Amino acid sequence: MEFCVLFALANRKLMMQWVQEAMVEVEGSVDFGKLINKSHNFAAWEEHGGKQVMVHRKGATRTFKGELGLIPGSQGTASYIVRGKGNSESFCSCSHGAGRKLGRKQAIRALDLKQKQPLNRIG
Repeated sequence: MEFCVLFALANRKLMMQWVQEAMVEVEGSVDFGKLINKSHNFAAWEEHGGKQVMVHRKGATRTFKGELGLIPGSQGTASYIVRGKGNSESFCSCSHGAGRKLGRKQAIRALDLKQKQPLNRIG
């Protein structure tokens, strides 16, 4: 799992480099902030309730008190940079955001990938 998390980070860094290069090419000088690296499907040893526990986050990200987090939007919706509240009831987690209108199987049944627009069967 650690290898997969590091591989995903390397991919995100490479994609970000390409985006930054494209933006500089178009806009000239651009100030890029610090990378916010947030995995949303991983497990880690953490202390909660005075105990060391393994926390598996799937569809959530870790945001300890004061830590920057990211709630990505879905296609066409905004993303949010947030600061963790350190809520112990949620194991210092924050929602992942980025929901879907359709589940994977429902999308396979409802969408015609040969068309440029989805069919009207999406309710």
